[in-house]
Amino acid sequence: MTETEIALRFLARANPPPILFRYRWPIDWTLDEISKQQIYAAKPDELNDPFEYTAPVFWNVDLMRRLFIEEYGPMHGISPAEAAKEFDSSYEWGMAHLLDGIMQMREQSGIICLSAIPNSIRMWSYYA
Repeated sequence: MTETEIALRFLARANPPPILFRYRWPIDWTLDEISKQQIYAAKPDELNDPFEYTAPVFWNVDLMRRLFIEEYGPMHGISPAEAAKEFDSSYEWGMAHLLDGIMQMREQSGIICLSAIPNSIRMWSYYA
């Protein structure tokens, strides 16, 4: 299944309104988007609100360790002591790897704002 097919299935389930509006000023690159039938999606670092697209990430290390020992160990035929040792030796590397993945996802994301309301002064002031 292609990304387009997945997106269309998601939209069908989301039940969007028949028309969505995008608050943008009519400048050259906005008109270029329309003529090329493309949509520019801003990167998270381009947003004017520093708190948008950020969320605190909390790791419950004790729970992760316990689940690793109780589920990973038996699944791979290793003792709880060996699983604990493996977790303790790879924890820092694993957390760094997870954070790298989150940052990579952030760098590859784009954001657009659409509204079903065409004449909201608040939306115009925030997004145009």
